[in-house]
Amino acid sequence: MHRRTCTDTLSRLYVDHSDRLCASLRRKFRAVPPDLVADRVQDAFVMLLRRPALPDDPERLLCTIAWRLVRAEVRHQRVRVRAAQLPSPAPVGPGHRLEARHRLRQVQALVPAAAARFGGRQPQQLRVALGIRLGGATDTHAAEAAGVRREAVNRSVRWMAGRLDGGPAYSGSMVS
Repeated sequence: MHRRTCTDTLSRLYVDHSDRLCASLRRKFRAVPPDLVADRVQDAFVMLLRRPALPDDPERLLCTIAWRLVRAEVRHQRVRVRAAQLPSPAPVGPGHRLEARHRLRQVQALVPAAAARFGGRQPQQLRVALGIRLGGATDTHAAEAAGVRREAVNRSVRWMAGRLDGGPAYSGSMVS
């Protein structure tokens, strides 16, 4: 389909079906405000417009995209509600800061041992990844940045946490 034909088809689809799609989604997702449903339907049309070509049944794809966008909004709304219900964190005093610094030094001291244990042929790269991970990055981001496997970062972090908590340290094998 040519780009002009796609745009014409979507324009006709919008005029003919957007109100009906909004009404259907409002019935399914009663907790979501109507204007938010309308925004997500419009987002679905924009997503469909950005596709290089339209599928054989664009109305079906449009309904699927809009439904998923509204469902994602419901999920995000639930997370926001739960987050609002969490108790406020306790104020951090000097004693807590000292304890946190001490804990960080303990973790940093375990990094070389974890890198040697789980780094395989790349212990130095795993050390770098663990440093990135300690800076607040996710396991995946740290692994990608340092060029190591995410599993190595994850196992190292779990092993270090086990050592710090005084529990059994993760051995690296699947058998206990």
